[in-house]
Amino acid sequence: MNLEPRVYVVEDDAFTRSLLEEILGAAGLKSECYASAEEFLAAYSPDNSGCLLLDMMMPGMDGPSALDALRAEEPARAVPVIFLTAKDQVRSLVDGFGVGANDYLTKPYCHEEFFC
Repeated sequence: MNLEPRVYVVEDDAFTRSLLEEILGAAGLKSECYASAEEFLAAYSPDNSGCLLLDMMMPGMDGPSALDALRAEEPARAVPVIFLTAKDQVRSLVDGFGVGANDYLTKPYCHEEFFC
């Protein structure tokens, strides 16, 4: 069992993934990064603690589908989820909240948004 909280980053863009890992590390937070939702879901264990930064649009399984799969296996209390999205359309955000997201950040974003 992993008792040390961490931030799980699921982002298909390597540059964005690296940037998030750097920002989180500079804030003293541990992170685990995944290039796809499928990779994250295969590795995730309910025994782990932390929160999830999940890209909404990825090749293969998209963010809402991944979150739906995660919530089907684990209750909403277990892992807070923040969607990362370049979309600012209300419909896509409503869809994200509909599958259990706790919040969202729009891309591009600055590191201050993580710590306000």
